[in-house]
Amino acid sequence: MSATTPSLEGLLNVPEDADPVEFLARAFEPLMAEFQACGIGVAEWITAIKIASYQAARNSTDAETGRAHFARMSVRTGMTRTELTQIREQLRNGKMSLRKGVGKQRTARVIEGWQSDPALLDDSGQPRPLALRGETPSLESVIRQFAGDVPFTSVFAELQRQGLIVALDDGRYLPGRISQADAAVRARRFERMMTMLCAQSMGAPYLSWAEPASDEGFGGETGRGRPEEPL
Repeated sequence: MSATTPSLEGLLNVPEDADPVEFLARAFEPLMAEFQACGIGVAEWITAIKIASYQAARNSTDAETGRAHFARMSVRTGMTRTELTQIREQLRNGKMSLRKGVGKQRTARVIEGWQSDPALLDDSGQPRPLALRGETPSLESVIRQFAGDVPFTSVFAELQRQGLIVALDDGRYLPGRISQADAAVRARRFERMMTMLCAQSMGAPYLSWAEPASDEGFGGETGRGRPEEPL
């Protein structure tokens, strides 16, 4: 007896009291697994979601009212107008900032701290090679300083797994390089996939950063040249 292939309509049937967060979590789980493998933590996802919420609300209020309506954007996104203003300014500067340490992968915190803390640099400004344990600073003390309340052995194992530390012949370690190229390539593929999926489901391509409305800001952030509502 052959199995019956479920219809798309059947797959989309959900109870009226279903929690959308549950289905969003399921949708994001494979993405989390893929991007965790290349250094992306919760902080980057939160930032990306806030940018996407800002852009979506800006595009829709712009289309409805002919301007960026920050009060309506605040209502739709759940963010305050202060947060929206900060995002707008950061987009105009072409770089979104993350809250320091919050939600970043702990391995990334260790490597960034090792490469920037003056106490861990030599006279030429390069990271000092560190013994695993023993005299401070050691790799163990650096991990405890920057990784927070996670067992040292767990962070050390992740540093090794991700190739973020280099073992020297004398048994000491140097930090490796955190490359965002792999994460950026995967994110770009995901962006293109979602753009095509939206085009198929909505019958028209969603205005994405792939084809910005203007060449100002981060992906055409300043919209279509229409006036903004005063804050």
